[in-house]
Amino acid sequence: MFCLPPLRSVTWWDSGDEVNFQVFGEHACHVEVWNNLNKRREWGGIPLRPVTEKQEVVGVKGRALSAYRGTIRLEDVGPGWYEFTIRYTCKQEEDWTWLSDGGRDNGKVFVRKSTRMDLREVQWDDLFSGTSTKLLTENIAFDDNNQYKLWQIRHHFQDVPRNSTEYSIPIGAPKGLVQYAGLRRHNTQVDAFIALFHHLMLAVGRRGCFPSLVTMCRYVILIPITTSGINTYLRSDFDGCLYFHVKPDYDRPEGGARFILALIENDVDPQQVIGQMMRYIVTHVLQAQMPLENDAPSSVFMHRLGYCTWNAFMFDISEANLLKTVESLKKHEVPVGYLIIDDGWLTLKNGRLAAFEADPEKFPNGLAHAISLARKTLPSIQKVGIWHTLWGYWSGTSLDSDMAKYDPIDISNTGLIPAHGVEQFYEDFYAFLHDAGVELVKVDNQAALDKIDWGVYEEMQGKPTSPLWILYQSALAKATNKHFDNHIVYCMALTPRYFFDVFSHMDRDPHQPKAMLRNTDDFFPNIPQSHAWHIYTNAMCTLLTSAFPNFILDWDMFETRHAFGDFHAASRAISGGPVYITDHPDKHNETVVRGLVAQNSSGEWLLLRSEHPPRLSPSCIFNDAREESPLFKFYNQNNDWRVLAVYNLHSIPKLHAITPDDVGIIGGQDFAIYFFNDASTWSTLRRAKCVLLEERGWELVTFAPLSHHVLHSVDGNNAPSIKVSLACLGLVDKYNGTQPIREANINLPAQGKIIMQVNLQTISANLAFYVSLKYESMVELSARFYGNDIPQSRIHWDKEKELVIVDVVGIAMEGKDNFVIELCLNRKRMDV
Repeated sequence: MFCLPPLRSVTWWDSGDEVNFQVFGEHACHVEVWNNLNKRREWGGIPLRPVTEKQEVVGVKGRALSAYRGTIRLEDVGPGWYEFTIRYTCKQEEDWTWLSDGGRDNGKVFVRKSTRMDLREVQWDDLFSGTSTKLLTENIAFDDNNQYKLWQIRHHFQDVPRNSTEYSIPIGAPKGLVQYAGLRRHNTQVDAFIALFHHLMLAVGRRGCFPSLVTMCRYVILIPITTSGINTYLRSDFDGCLYFHVKPDYDRPEGGARFILALIENDVDPQQVIGQMMRYIVTHVLQAQMPLENDAPSSVFMHRLGYCTWNAFMFDISEANLLKTVESLKKHEVPVGYLIIDDGWLTLKNGRLAAFEADPEKFPNGLAHAISLARKTLPSIQKVGIWHTLWGYWSGTSLDSDMAKYDPIDISNTGLIPAHGVEQFYEDFYAFLHDAGVELVKVDNQAALDKIDWGVYEEMQGKPTSPLWILYQSALAKATNKHFDNHIVYCMALTPRYFFDVFSHMDRDPHQPKAMLRNTDDFFPNIPQSHAWHIYTNAMCTLLTSAFPNFILDWDMFETRHAFGDFHAASRAISGGPVYITDHPDKHNETVVRGLVAQNSSGEWLLLRSEHPPRLSPSCIFNDAREESPLFKFYNQNNDWRVLAVYNLHSIPKLHAITPDDVGIIGGQDFAIYFFNDASTWSTLRRAKCVLLEERGWELVTFAPLSHHVLHSVDGNNAPSIKVSLACLGLVDKYNGTQPIREANINLPAQGKIIMQVNLQTISANLAFYVSLKYESMVELSARFYGNDIPQSRIHWDKEKELVIVDVVGIAMEGKDNFVIELCLNRKRMDV
């Protein structure tokens, strides 16, 4: 049995709404909604009526599902919490079977007031109770459209002793708390990555909440601000009180410790407001210039598929294994455009960097020779990247090696180069790498800066004019811009210091490509439970990381020939970031690889990548998709087309509805829908479509703009007019198949004729159109390529699916830059 709205989740409704319940099952039964959705909150059952018509559920093949529906109107239901569950019996003499276990798994419903509030009238005391008088609150911004309001909350240091290393100040208990989600430190070893937590109550004893999202029928968003002089985060106690935790450095900023709070209406995208908050923080609090969202030059790392050596070889990368890799890629025609040599290539001494040249035992001919050999073997490789950590290797640089000339010292069991040598170290290192043929660096372990005992360093060296970690970042950026044209991956860098003291101050030359930022923890192929977690945290972390327009977000590598290969590939395709694989030699999944790329008119295989980070479907922000909500959803946009990723992160089948709300569409436009795995179509003109996904299942759903037209009779008789709905669905054999579409236009050259003209950058054998009409026998369908007729053998019209597929692969381009294809519908003349 599957239920909508789902059990073990929270659903919001407005007073006066109708709550539509649907239950699907494999057997005919008597089904009731057992609920307390009434004025007195009294529990009772409401029978659901069987649905007689055929129920089409995406993901259900070879078996029929019985469906039951019913409605509860919330006319006299006041604001607050309610619950429901489902019970059923297939025989009258049998006892009821309940879908929830003693109330723990009940569905939760929060009924809210349907009227909008004037945010200008909302005061701080309306949001929190018990706020410390040591916190100064200040209204700083208000949106003219009544969509959000910003506060700045400040704490000065005059009443804090100089020897206080850290302390907490009560923000207070949120009033009317419904749900919340927060970003927190995940990896306790390096304090590097951000994870999400969700609960209906505040986390007990949590530390490192950054930022926290709280909702009280409206959204409240809090972002604590960390700088080089102060580290801040949020935490809570056992009573649900929220605290502002402050950890000042030796130099305490004059402005004190601060965080920003936003109150926004519930129909406003929180991700968009977080971006507005970050802009305010950067420009007004940090007094910096917020990087602008502008077009960046094309880069091979963005428009070509890549390969990284890490999971294939781990630390055993060598010239011989590198050669095996490129030979395998060539043999299996995997169209990689760049190669990243990961950990394992460096020359080490006692676990520390000892020389710039590659390990002579693994690379006997040197790094430059290995790179040259790889490019010669596989000419499609246009660029090569290489890995190292921020201070050379995990434990830094060796004190008794070639690195001694930079005067490294031992701090916190790490060989660190002092202030006077950092810039020269990076200049020499990157000059060597550039001469060897390297054009990108992947710089790892950056968050470990937070674990260095800077007090010990300052005692030994004398306090530098800037903290050493700022000098490292400055030297890194300078050398990267000079030698690699800003081609860099910031890895393990998701800490408050980086967000506010590094990323917020980085300005990119408009003639340079954007840098890349690893968006969460590693891909772990051999840990089954990590795969769902990886998708989940990458998508959720974009709530914050997408607020930095000077970065491309990197969701990390994956293996194509892996039980979760397509599971990862689908997410990477709409991640908006680079896509690179880490296959073992001769272990490639051609279907997965081909689903990520398509050929242009020159025969190059281009990566089908969206231009921006994805956005979360609104229902998934506050429901934990790993524990509670049935399906996890996020989406991206390619011009007017949208693609929705739907994941079942559970170990049992789950069902949920797909609606335009999932991709941010609010009325006014009709869309045709294509389901990638199910190879079926739908349209938003009909009721919401239900999707059933098996354990760890996934689906990609394309939303294509739908236009409506009429084919009139061309005979002048009384033959009926034919209503036609048309949409271009893109390349339906590709994960992100609408990415190549540059435009799609409708022409009406004559009565009884409709032409849809589509301009694409790349093509495949499966360019699809949604064509919905009656009286198909009265319509003739054809296609043209640059005005030339495409043979009917290359056009497949599945009238039951309302799907037309056109194959133009192999048709001569004759120097054309793009593909222009026309789908023509002609009204037939009828014999008198």
